[in-house]
Amino acid sequence: MRRILNLTGSEKATLESGYKNSKKRHFRNRCHSILLSWEGYSVSEIAKLYKVRIRTIYTWFNRWEEHGITGLMILKGRGVKAKLDELI
Repeated sequence: MRRILNLTGSEKATLESGYKNSKKRHFRNRCHSILLSWEGYSVSEIAKLYKVRIRTIYTWFNRWEEHGITGLMILKGRGVKAKLDELI
């Protein structure tokens, strides 16, 4: 099983801040999952906690390792698009 092994003090502080202060639930969950892995939780335990697939946890870990904290955010352009343009 895969784990996040090395976190610097500043990375840990950034993740804890994101987990405690972010308005976005998905971002809080992803920050917390990285911290839980670093603390020794298995991927399957984290997946059960957040009710997601194991593959999703691996994706979060990959994005963390490749892009850091910005990799845990939802990419621009994702999600439902507005059906009507706002009238001026």
